[in-house]
Amino acid sequence: MLTHIRPAVTLLALLTLITGVAYPLAVTAVAQLAFPEQANGSLIRDAAGDVRGSRLLAQPFDGAEWFQPRPSAGAFSTVASAASNLSASNPALRQRIAADAAHLHGEAPGAVPMALVTTSGSGL
Repeated sequence: MLTHIRPAVTLLALLTLITGVAYPLAVTAVAQLAFPEQANGSLIRDAAGDVRGSRLLAQPFDGAEWFQPRPSAGAFSTVASAASNLSASNPALRQRIAADAAHLHGEAPGAVPMALVTTSGSGL
């Protein structure tokens, strides 16, 4: 029995080191060398060098001149990234979607795509 267990445990340890340590470190190193800006989150910094956001995440904008982002369950904050946890039968969710759809329908004729009135699973 030991002749069967020893190779299995050895292979498990070897594959754990390869796929759990070596591969992630190699991919991280390549990403940092080839695409350092993207690998670090495409951060937006102000004049003082403080991080103010990321070009990869939506931000709230008001006004007709801006592109309408998808609604955010966490107010576009990465700290509170989570879904709204409102079920499809929840009246509050239905009211919010109806109000957003009415607002968007008033700006442009035609059907409003669901992606413009529903939040993503991450809430961002």
